[in-house]
Amino acid sequence: MEITKRIEELGEEMVESLKKFISINSVNPAFGGPGEKEKADWLEGLLRDFGFEVERYDVKDDRGIWRSNVVAKIPGRNREKTLWIVTHIDTVPPGDLSLWETDPFVPVVKDGKVYGRGA
Repeated sequence: MEITKRIEELGEEMVESLKKFISINSVNPAFGGPGEKEKADWLEGLLRDFGFEVERYDVKDDRGIWRSNVVAKIPGRNREKTLWIVTHIDTVPPGDLSLWETDPFVPVVKDGKVYGRGA
């Protein structure tokens, strides 16, 4: 399958991108964190580099805090079918750091898996 081959080709690049993504602190402002703006900035650039059409929506929530949203589109061959992937890029605080084996914002790869806050 064409997509499987492409994923295998990009494997290491995807892991490095995920590690960079995880390393950006996006703890929700409701918990005293910086929010997702920096992470959204980085993600928007990455998606554009990969050829996605990207729209950015920065809106205030009900507390008056700016929240960043990124929408990426890439047209397929069959316009009758659509694949949606919906997620969020903010995280909750890591909690008691003594319970983490590693710094939650310094992702590590162990046994073929990426560990870190938001992974």
